[in-house]
Amino acid sequence: MEKARQGRRQTPSTILVRLRRGIRAVGWWQFGGLTIPAAIGRTGRSASKREGDGATPIAAMSLLYGFVRGDKLRSLPTPLSMRRIAKEMSWCDQPENPNYNRLVKRSIKASPEEMMRGDGLYDICLVLDWNITSRRRNRGSATSFI
Repeated sequence: MEKARQGRRQTPSTILVRLRRGIRAVGWWQFGGLTIPAAIGRTGRSASKREGDGATPIAAMSLLYGFVRGDKLRSLPTPLSMRRIAKEMSWCDQPENPNYNRLVKRSIKASPEEMMRGDGLYDICLVLDWNITSRRRNRGSATSFI
């Protein structure tokens, strides 16, 4: 949305995220002519993202890969690398753990966030490069579009 306001043209390789009016944890992502509901951090967006703040960072980020609930959805037609979510998959959100902001097995004792949730939140999960290729403690984890 900010890019459009600045007069920049949306290209097919740009994902544009817009907030839904009145609900700061819900938004829409647009890619070309496709518009899909998206989960935003429970506290909305933040320009100074920190672990546990419940916010989605305001930043330009690369799209790395994704996950899909294969038991609910069939494969998606995308050139993006997509991995099927399994019951033992979790994401580590404990900054002190060496696996911080990485995919882990649910059995580790590192405050794992389950990928296979009952509420459908991660049925489709696209991982963004927020604090992944150059990880720093407490900068934030599990930044994705859903």
